[in-house]
Amino acid sequence: MTKFAQFLILITIVSCSSLTQRRASNEIASMYSKGEYQSLVNKIKKKDFYKREQDRFLKQAELGTLFFRLGNYQQALDSFRAARDISDDLYKIRLSKKIKSFLLNDSEDIYYPNPYELSMIRFYEILSVIKILETENKSQNKVMLESLSRDWQAYLDNLKDRKLGEADFKGVVLADLLAYVLHGYLGTRSDISQMKSFRKIAKRNLKTKMGLYESYNEKFKVYRKDFSKLHRKSNKELFSKYIGKTQVYSDVESFLKMPYRQILVVLRGNIKTKKPKKYTFPIDLFGVAATNNLSKGDFVSFSTRILSLTSATNPKIAFELPTIKSTPRVKNDMFNILNSDKVIFSGRSIMASNNSEVMKKLLDEESSKAKVRVGTKLVAKHLGILLTAYGTYRLLRDKQGEFVAYLTAAASYAVANKAVEAMELADLRSWGGIHDYVDFVPLSLKKGDYTLDYLGNKIPFKVTGQKKQIIPLVL
Repeated sequence: MTKFAQFLILITIVSCSSLTQRRASNEIASMYSKGEYQSLVNKIKKKDFYKREQDRFLKQAELGTLFFRLGNYQQALDSFRAARDISDDLYKIRLSKKIKSFLLNDSEDIYYPNPYELSMIRFYEILSVIKILETENKSQNKVMLESLSRDWQAYLDNLKDRKLGEADFKGVVLADLLAYVLHGYLGTRSDISQMKSFRKIAKRNLKTKMGLYESYNEKFKVYRKDFSKLHRKSNKELFSKYIGKTQVYSDVESFLKMPYRQILVVLRGNIKTKKPKKYTFPIDLFGVAATNNLSKGDFVSFSTRILSLTSATNPKIAFELPTIKSTPRVKNDMFNILNSDKVIFSGRSIMASNNSEVMKKLLDEESSKAKVRVGTKLVAKHLGILLTAYGTYRLLRDKQGEFVAYLTAAASYAVANKAVEAMELADLRSWGGIHDYVDFVPLSLKKGDYTLDYLGNKIPFKVTGQKKQIIPLVL
């Protein structure tokens, strides 16, 4: 078997593997949308999904959100902790330990969680401990809550120091709002001081970062365009030129001023699945020739003719990178609180996070950085294909003539080029269990049993009568 044939076989194997992973991701997303949580747990445990070592973070993160949705909060917490431990280990792996084969695409590499996924691990850890506290009101659990909150903020501060995701999510108010609520819930003198501090932080980040998102800012386009210069703008100029408050923005501001006794943290929907977005990258044959000491009258003229024969007179290579679709939500939704089937209170929820919107911006910015890396890698692969075709041409030219040599070389090039393009599928692996929206519902109710009537869903909850209470609910 020739090296060229071996090359094609390897490409076929890798592209088939990528397609298999895509089908698995689609099936997981479908099972989430249908609420088939226990069936999905069973499939993951049987290794129908996430059976590769490369996907070990996704396996634990997925089990965490599945157990959380099923009400198994200790198992959820254990899985989230395992996912966090895995992520810590992954970033200690030296480059030499990674899958580095030049022929493999990102889908075959270890899945490294992105910064927002690591932030959401901490969010779900906190909610899991809060749910455990509903039945096990132990002091060590409250200490754990405070520790988890500090860790979350330290993680976000560390990202700021490393200047990662600066325009993407560090300022998303979810972490600030939950810290604000959490310290009020813990209730010590130190916590009340921290609560006031996080109220200020949330107000600042609402202004200085959330303007990036359409859900919060009607003028998000000009805000993004001039983002790097906004720290020099006065508040007056910022709000006159760059921020047009949506209802979502204004409701968060109002929430930070209002009194409350209970906070419902409502998790709903599923984060949108990743989709491929196609890019093209140009091939500079003359630059390639100069870099590799190839005769312009020989290799380049051959390559130009081959590209012409294969209808690629403007040589470019195509590849995919992941993105997701998101829908801005500029208005909040109404809810009713029922007691004994009677409406006793109505109001408007407060959106703390549109996770798909945040994730889309992060993925798109990551793709803008990855385009050059992936494109450069593919140009090198493409050069290898052309050199192989050139070798075929030179081998056949003297034996079978110029015409046959060119046609055979062109055919081998065209097949290999299509195979490489088929292999370069976007890595669409993702943590599908993240909820799409996180909404806050502030209340001041007496001790008793109630029902949240929200978007056609009726979810029961219990008010214990304690001074402050956080109640996570899953729609």
